[in-house]
Amino acid sequence: MQFRSEFFNAVNHANWNPPGKLLGNSALGRITSARDPRVIQFGLKVAF
Repeated sequence: MQFRSEFFNAVNHANWNPPGKLLGNSALGRITSARDPRVIQFGLKVAF
């Protein structure tokens, strides 16, 4: 039996998306969203 765990962004640090780049857009130069938050995966494998 094998137990596995994977942690992505374990400390839950904010990873911001790039700022808006379109001229004439109200979001020009502003960061309006972030990437995925903390993700934890668990797996159990049984071999016989």
